[in-house]
Amino acid sequence: MTHHPSPAAPAASTQILPTPVRGSSLWDRCWSAGHFLVALSSTTGFLVYLLMDPFASPMQPVERVAPPEEIVTIQGPR
Repeated sequence: MTHHPSPAAPAASTQILPTPVRGSSLWDRCWSAGHFLVALSSTTGFLVYLLMDPFASPMQPVERVAPPEEIVTIQGPR
């Protein structure tokens, strides 16, 4: 029978502890909010531009020309 030594736990001083997650600062939150507001306003402005373009030429009604009346010639006995 072979005896495998159990792995020894590393000493407390050599353990690697995860670094604590730092909360975002006020500047980071303002910067992110600013990016969001710029993206939202530019998207909204472009949508308004597409919906209400003041420089678009108005649609002119298409004039339909009526075809001339066909002249019917009667052929054959009357």
